[in-house]
Amino acid sequence: MIGQGVMTFIFLVLGIVFALGKGAFLIAGYNVMSKEEKARYDEKKMLKNMSVMMFICAACMAVGFIGTLVDKQWLMTIGYCLLIPCVVYFLIRINKVSRK
Repeated sequence: MIGQGVMTFIFLVLGIVFALGKGAFLIAGYNVMSKEEKARYDEKKMLKNMSVMMFICAACMAVGFIGTLVDKQWLMTIGYCLLIPCVVYFLIRINKVSRK
């Protein structure tokens, strides 16, 4: 239960960091690209989309966390089942929208 709360908090913090336009080095794959490869991506768009993804992940985790707190299995299941399609959607979206 504590782990769920911590993960929700981490997603919120990452969402804030990305919304401020910082933390591009935290994005896996992007941080190891060469300068030529990085030049093909719009970093601001990528960080904005990552921010939205982190906030949505935090919301999904919060629903699951609340489900755990109130002992409602169905609420917990909904929260965590929404997490996977959201992540897949945003990973595809970020890869398409962030290219120059």
